[in-house]
Amino acid sequence: MKCKSCHNEIERTDLYCRYCGKQLFKAQKSELAVPKARKNKNGGYSGQIMVKGERMTVTAETQEAYEVKARAVKLALLAMKKAPPKITLGDALDRYIDSNCNVLSPSTIRGYRNIRKNRFTSYMSQAYSEINYQEMVNAEQCSPKTLANAFALVKSSLKALGYYVPDVNLPMVITPDLQFLDYTQVNQFLSAIHGQAGELAAILALHSLRMSEILAITTDDVVDDKLYVHKALVRNSDNLYVEKVTKTVTSTRFIPIMIPRLLELLPTSGRLVTTTPVGIERQIKRACESAGLPYIGCHGLRRTFASLAYHLKWDERSIMQIGGWSNMQTVHKVYIKLAQQDLLNYTSSMADFYRITNEDGKPLETQD
Repeated sequence: MKCKSCHNEIERTDLYCRYCGKQLFKAQKSELAVPKARKNKNGGYSGQIMVKGERMTVTAETQEAYEVKARAVKLALLAMKKAPPKITLGDALDRYIDSNCNVLSPSTIRGYRNIRKNRFTSYMSQAYSEINYQEMVNAEQCSPKTLANAFALVKSSLKALGYYVPDVNLPMVITPDLQFLDYTQVNQFLSAIHGQAGELAAILALHSLRMSEILAITTDDVVDDKLYVHKALVRNSDNLYVEKVTKTVTSTRFIPIMIPRLLELLPTSGRLVTTTPVGIERQIKRACESAGLPYIGCHGLRRTFASLAYHLKWDERSIMQIGGWSNMQTVHKVYIKLAQQDLLNYTSSMADFYRITNEDGKPLETQD
């Protein structure tokens, strides 16, 4: 076990921490009483103490030494009897997940339960205070991002129990190059998916909707040529779709319909899209392949919205409001992608700056 004060490893029978001196076990007056010792033939003193049916003989050279030793032994036995049962790592995660079931998103809880089931499996039955956490993460075979997410759950679960989790070294998480369509490719994609099953879902994604928002939006949410985004459809721990409010406060928003084709595709009632996420991704991939475009996926179309808005000189506040982002840093880091043609235009303008020449084709001389 660990001392709650200094977090150093100590024995369960210790009365005081051997590192910081903190008293670890407090006893009642009655628990400090010990039977009177009898004098032995060899001149020493001895007596028997009993704690909850367990008897032990204590000997010492003097009456005073016997009493000190007997109290220490009795308190150690009491401490062992009163020591709480060991909580395993699996118990810690179960408690944390169960306590947050009504607070966190069903999809988040589903992800937590997947971690509980599939990560650190050989350590789940061990007492959490006796685990070498660096060895635990070293033994796990998964991607760096998956490992980081799994260990973050472990830290949160143990922190909720008041346990100090030591720092560990985790592999570096390398952010992949996230794909998107630049402004020269968007219309090619729309032509390729025109009339296909996934067209409506793709157009909603180009309006900045997340997959969960696309699945949840209904005809009642289309008001005055605007999309009212205020709910999401996600899978819970039982792998069933449930409806919840949007991801953040800023995710609830009105989005003007900017692609006229969307109005032509609206159903008469119910949800706008009834295809599964796998089906939507498959349809988008098929359209990308037919147009000779890189496969970007539904979320790539959401990134395309932000990048196109940036290319069209939208201000950042408008991008955040329509896209439902609360943090502009996230938008810059993940969603706004600079189109290659824009980059060429910028570099060409700088090259032109250094390419100033006179009528003879020679560089202009610096004027004194």
